[in-house]
Amino acid sequence: MLNKSRFDRILKEMDNKNIPQLLITDAYAIYYLTGKMIDSGERMLVLYINKDRVAKLVINELFPQEEDLGVELVWYNDVNDGVEILSKHIAKYETIGVDKVWQSGFLLRLQELLPEKNYKNGSMIVDKVRRIKDKEEQELMRQSSALNDKVMLDLIPWVSKGLMNLNLAKK
Repeated sequence: MLNKSRFDRILKEMDNKNIPQLLITDAYAIYYLTGKMIDSGERMLVLYINKDRVAKLVINELFPQEEDLGVELVWYNDVNDGVEILSKHIAKYETIGVDKVWQSGFLLRLQELLPEKNYKNGSMIVDKVRRIKDKEEQELMRQSSALNDKVMLDLIPWVSKGLMNLNLAKK
């Protein structure tokens, strides 16, 4: 489900950077916002958002989604031109932010379809928001650190006996 707090922070940063619409293609950034990890391989996967609070996930039919991700799903298949389908959902705003991981073939195709648009690197928007941890992330980090501390304490007696890493992994 779309994390509203994170979504709002992205929108605020988009406004600060004067980027009214953003294409997020990094699977980890999409996971950060939707809570769903989708490994699309070489197939196009784009979370499109704009300042009017529109959020659409353009996704190949090979990756059916059974749960509500809190965004509109826009489907395409391997016969369709996914970038052309995406282009029909892009708003009238002149500027489009694009993250740094989108494959150049997809970006070049979008630039062919929408040459009048001004394309900017939008990665700094998501990167900045992800840098500042929300309460949920802080709690997960605390839990992770506590588990790590416990494992380290459990390993100390074994390390003092001179065991090597491979031997410790078997314990």
